[in-house]
Amino acid sequence: MGRPRKYDYNNEEEKKEIRRRCDREAKIFQYWKSNYGIIIEPEQIEEFMINKTSIKKIIHILDFIQNLKRVDTSTNNASI
Repeated sequence: MGRPRKYDYNNEEEKKEIRRRCDREAKIFQYWKSNYGIIIEPEQIEEFMINKTSIKKIIHILDFIQNLKRVDTSTNNASI
């Protein structure tokens, strides 16, 4: 009896696609951790890939951005 499958696939094409995606994500995780010190969680990968160019542009001022104070604009202060 063989070991259980790690991923569910029906044919070899699906198997290749799943492996490509997993390898690509693993390389992204390792690249950003080793080069920029950023640990990306697997559930954040889609949003991260959309915004990675913006993140690269602000990485050198990230500490400054994290220390900025934000104003809560959700409350409506029209009565003041």
